[in-house]
Amino acid sequence: MTNVEQKLVGEFLDLTATSRSLLLRLISDAPNWAGNPMLAQSSIGGDERKERGNITDLKRKGLITSFIDDGFVFITFSKKCYDILDALNIQTGR
Repeated sequence: MTNVEQKLVGEFLDLTATSRSLLLRLISDAPNWAGNPMLAQSSIGGDERKERGNITDLKRKGLITSFIDDGFVFITFSKKCYDILDALNIQTGR
């Protein structure tokens, strides 16, 4: 593993367990939404209200952004996020 990959893995491990779990659920749901999963309890499990701080954490760390379409919130993953997932050998379906 290169130094860059080690740094990326470290950034993932620095996330709280809840933020890591949320990110992995979003990634696993992404193929169902053309790569941009809808942020809703029904689509990824969990409780969106309780995980609001984790969503903010992922945004502040530059891993995701969100947009609203037709009244629903969708997630977009950053290049940094994909780089971290690639370093971890996590399949993203992209």
